[in-house]
Amino acid sequence: MKNPLFQNTNLETDRLIIRPFRPTDADQLHAVVSQPEVVRFLPEEVMTLEEVKNIINWFLTCYEKNTPENIIKWTLGIILKETSCVIGWTGLGPLDFSPRETELFCGLSQAYWGKGIAAEACRVVLDYAFSDIGLNRIVAVVNPVNHQSVRLIEKLGMTREKQVQGLSDEFRHYEGHDYYSLSGPDIR
Repeated sequence: MKNPLFQNTNLETDRLIIRPFRPTDADQLHAVVSQPEVVRFLPEEVMTLEEVKNIINWFLTCYEKNTPENIIKWTLGIILKETSCVIGWTGLGPLDFSPRETELFCGLSQAYWGKGIAAEACRVVLDYAFSDIGLNRIVAVVNPVNHQSVRLIEKLGMTREKQVQGLSDEFRHYEGHDYYSLSGPDIR
């Protein structure tokens, strides 16, 4: 069953288009995720082009299966209007170690750090998530050493609730990370 909330999304800001990935985005997304600095704080490592093609195909499957009650993974490309190039990703999905919670995530090519682009992209996704999808609460988990992401999450109005502790070996990557949340009416 097709769900236009997840498959036909085309969010825009002054500088950006946020939309579902297409198979033709593989080379540009690979250029972003092959930067070690970009994936430094992620549980994933630098990906090959073939891995990027496979993950985009998986995203396409998720777009079809996602519902407001069950977001499997909703990863969108961040496209710079000026160049029409993929410069990153953002989206929503189940929090790895607490799958009933919906997590906001974002990654951006290092060339675009410090320009407010990540905040611009995340804000439009959060607004859409609360107003169109109907979510009530969204979380984010950030390594406290990743100061740029901490600033981003706080700039979005998310509130730190706790430090993540006591996870199983499978999720050890998140141990010591800060856990933030945001409720619909709190969006800034």
